[in-house]
Amino acid sequence: MDWIRSTVALAKGGNQPARIKLGALLLAAVLIAGYAFSTGDPPKPAQTISANSFSEPKSSINTSLWVHVVGAVAHPGVYGVEAGSRLYEVVASAGGFTKSADQTSVNLARQVTDGEQIRVSARGGTTSAAPTNSLLSLNGSSAATLETLPGVGPKLAERIVDWRKSNAGFKTVADLRKVGGIGDKLFAQLKDLVSI
Repeated sequence: MDWIRSTVALAKGGNQPARIKLGALLLAAVLIAGYAFSTGDPPKPAQTISANSFSEPKSSINTSLWVHVVGAVAHPGVYGVEAGSRLYEVVASAGGFTKSADQTSVNLARQVTDGEQIRVSARGGTTSAAPTNSLLSLNGSSAATLETLPGVGPKLAERIVDWRKSNAGFKTVADLRKVGGIGDKLFAQLKDLVSI
C-alpha cells in the first residue's frame, strides 16, 4: 500500500508518469468492480454445429431455403437451411451418407438453392430412392456429368454451369432454354432427362 501512497503524492506534485500510473490503476479498479457487480448474463460462446451433429432441422436456424435430399443418405427428405448453406451441411441435415453412398457423386462445397433436389448416388451410379435411369440435376451436376447428356459437349456443359452460377441456379427445367446454344430441338431431347 505504501507504493500507492507514494504514487498519489507524486501525482499531486505534478509527476506525469505517476499520474498515468494512478489513472491506469483507477481504470482497472473500475473495470474489475463493474465486472464483479454486473447483473447481466456473461456472453455466450458462439454455437458450433458439426457436419454430423444433426439429423433434422434445428428450430434456431433461419430456414430461408428448402432443399429436397434423396438417394444414399440416412434420412431422405425436405430440409430447411440458411441462405448460403453448402451441400455438405444439407447432407449432414439428412443424417449423412449411407455406407453405399458414392460421395463423389455430389459437389459438397457448392452452395444450394431454394427448391432444388439433391440426388446422392450409391456406388455403381444409382440412387437408392430412384431407378437406375434417374434424372441429372441441373443444379447439382458437374460440367463433366452434363456432357453425358445427348447433344451436350464440353462448351455447352460449361455454359450450363455458368448460367447456373450467374442466376443462382435453375428454378425450373424450362430455364434450360435460356442457356445460349439450347434451342427447341435440343431442349425437347433434354427436358425428360434432367431435373432441378
